[in-house]
Amino acid sequence: MKEPTFDRDADLKLHQAERRAAELLRWARLRKRLAGAIRREIGLARDTGGFSQKAIY
Repeated sequence: MKEPTFDRDADLKLHQAERRAAELLRWARLRKRLAGAIRREIGLARDTGGFSQKAIY
């Protein structure tokens, strides 16, 4: 009867790893979207003269 317990434990660990991987992918996508939005805002500010090069860097 030890084998079903082992399978349950392995299934639980696999499920936890899959959930963690999915969570990390969501964070990576969010970070990518946020970085893109920031780059667009900086570009718009540069185009309108809202920022100088010195102010950005």
